[in-house]
Amino acid sequence: MRFKRRQRVVYSVNPLNEVICQLRFSPLLALSAQLPVDFQQRLRADYPMLSIVQGMTVQFGQASPQPAPPDNTYAFVTSDGKWTAQLTKDSLSLTTSAYERWDQFRGRWQVLLGHFLALYGPISPIRLGLRYQDVIDRDKHGLGTEPWSHWIKPQILGVLADPACEDAEQHQAVTVLPLEQAGHLLLRTGLVPNAQTQQLAFLIDSDFYADLSTGHTLEPDLASILTRLDGFNAEAGGLFRWCITEQLHAALDPKLV
Repeated sequence: MRFKRRQRVVYSVNPLNEVICQLRFSPLLALSAQLPVDFQQRLRADYPMLSIVQGMTVQFGQASPQPAPPDNTYAFVTSDGKWTAQLTKDSLSLTTSAYERWDQFRGRWQVLLGHFLALYGPISPIRLGLRYQDVIDRDKHGLGTEPWSHWIKPQILGVLADPACEDAEQHQAVTVLPLEQAGHLLLRTGLVPNAQTQQLAFLIDSDFYADLSTGHTLEPDLASILTRLDGFNAEAGGLFRWCITEQLHAALDPKLV
């Protein structure tokens, strides 16, 4: 592993803003030509609400461009609005703002992907990603007015680690790292405003992914996809602890899983 494995914990003060898992695959004409009625039936008990965003593509190569069947995005949402399963002709994703434990998220993804593969498999995977967006908000998390260097390690803060730059109004960094298993980490860090208060918070946005169009391989079955995601999750736990100080780890009130 690139990042040291740590004991699994659940933070009582949860900094996670959103967690997203997405599988992209070669387009399926069946999802453009017909409504995913059977797929919805399988999900309705857990995701009773549906919204559809319609897109439109245009076919060229004829005397005049002709509209093609719409590329719809189907969003199946839980009754509390905290979990969304999204389906398009070339992607399946699961998003939540209520992440607590990997086992919980993994279980929902396993059921979702199982239904999808049963109806639309086999598929040709193009990209598999698992993305964690942590937002360290000093006001929201009760961290007081301590400088960012008290909470975030210097290798992540960059120039913000210097007291002369503590009052910076903008700062972003993007890093791409290869993983020991087949895949990469796209890490975005920096200052972001709180939408309500406009006070600055610190973003740690980690996207673990396998780009299967560049030579990496992944068998398109449920077990293989889950195994790859388990590896991404293990890396994610080590990464977050690598980014934060022991003071922040303690302030978030960790509980052993």
